[in-house]
Amino acid sequence: MIIDTEFIGKYKNIINRYRIKTLQFKVTNMDLEKLGKRAVTLGRQYKLFGDSLLCIYEDNGDLMYVTNTEFKCTEDISALFAGLFTLESIDMRGLNTSSVHSFRNLFAYCSNLKTIDIRGLTTINVENVASMFEGCNSLQEIDLGNHNFSNINNANRMFKDCKDLERVKFCTKYNTRNMKSMAQMFAGCSNLRSLSISHIQTEDTSCNVMRIFENCNHLEYLNIRGLTYDGTYDQGDPSIRQKFKFSVKINTLFGDINYPSTLKTLICRDDRFKSEVFNWGS
Repeated sequence: MIIDTEFIGKYKNIINRYRIKTLQFKVTNMDLEKLGKRAVTLGRQYKLFGDSLLCIYEDNGDLMYVTNTEFKCTEDISALFAGLFTLESIDMRGLNTSSVHSFRNLFAYCSNLKTIDIRGLTTINVENVASMFEGCNSLQEIDLGNHNFSNINNANRMFKDCKDLERVKFCTKYNTRNMKSMAQMFAGCSNLRSLSISHIQTEDTSCNVMRIFENCNHLEYLNIRGLTYDGTYDQGDPSIRQKFKFSVKINTLFGDINYPSTLKTLICRDDRFKSEVFNWGS
C-alpha cells in the first residue's frame, strides 16, 4: 500500500477528516475481511479497499489503517497530516519511510495534537523538515532522540509556534552538516526552557539562521556550539556586550527582542574564542 501526500484525502469518505482524533497504521498477517468483521463485534465499523487496505473506524474519531503488505511511503509525503485540527494522537510505527526525502508540513497546524509515536521510522534520507510541526500548539514534548536526521538541509519553521512545547530531544550521535536554512526554526516556542542543537554543524556562514529563537521568551539554557555565523554585535549596553563575547548580531538569532531576559547559559562557537560557555543572570 503506497502512502503519498493524498493518502488521507483518497479515503476521506470513511470518516470526516476533520473529526479524526486518533490515527494508527498497522501491518498484519490476518485476513483483512475477517479482521473487519471482528471489529464490528466490538462496536466499530470497517471498509475494505481492494484486497490490501482495511479501514477500521469509530464515530468518536478513532481511525486505523491496516494492510497485509506494507505501508510504503513515497519520496514526498509533505503535508500528509496537515490541518487535521481535531487529531490528538498518531502512531506512525507501521510506516516504511526509508525512501522519504520530504517531511515538509507533515503535521502543520494539527493544533490539538498531543502525542506522536514515530519510533522505528527511518529518517536517514530526509532532507526537508520545513514547518514539519508548525502550529502544533498542544505538543509539549517531541522525542527525536533515536532518529538520524543528518541529511537535513532545510529546517525553516520546523517547530514554529509550538506554544506549549517544553522539550525537544534530538539524537546527538549523528551530526547534521548539510544545513542550508533554519530560519525561525523554534520561533514562537514561548514555553521552551532548555534546548541543545549542538548536533547541527554549520561549517560556513551561508546557513540562514535568521530569528531561529524569536519569541522564545522563557529560554534558560541554549547550546548552539555547532553553529557558525557572521556579523558583529552592535546592540545593548557595554556591560551586556562583555557577556556576549562572540561575533553575531543578537537580532539574527532572537529577532527584535534581542536575547530573552531568562537566558542564563549560552554555549556557542566562535572563530576567535572557539567554544565558550557564557553564564549570566541572577
